[in-house]
Amino acid sequence: MYTPVPHHVIAIGASAGGMEEINSFFDHTPLDGVAYIIIQHLSPDFKSHMVKLLARHSKLVVQEAENGMWVKSNEVYLIPHDKFMTIRGNKLYLSNKKNVPGPHLTINAFFNSLAADCGQKAIGVILSGLGGRWH
Repeated sequence: MYTPVPHHVIAIGASAGGMEEINSFFDHTPLDGVAYIIIQHLSPDFKSHMVKLLARHSKLVVQEAENGMWVKSNEVYLIPHDKFMTIRGNKLYLSNKKNVPGPHLTINAFFNSLAADCGQKAIGVILSGLGGRWH
């Protein structure tokens, strides 16, 4: 089945504690030709169950991102817990963060690549955590 290129790509940056806000957001998200990418600030040792949990709150296809995956409309992509992610040419690219000393600038790295790749079609949303600094 062909899914067209999204007219906008919305990236949501959040801490590990932002699950409730993300679920609430996707409880009300329509099928409207947009792609969503969730970048959580997670430890490389933390195994997330976000795909299964978020799928209960969304009409969209929810999946963990894979290296070289095309970004399609009406789909949600989640960063794997142990990866950095960038976007280039409407594809997602993953690299290991397991052996990279912190702080990990996971959200910043993705947002920078999103702006470079999608320009005016890029939208960034930050869901603040419990008072820590964003890196």
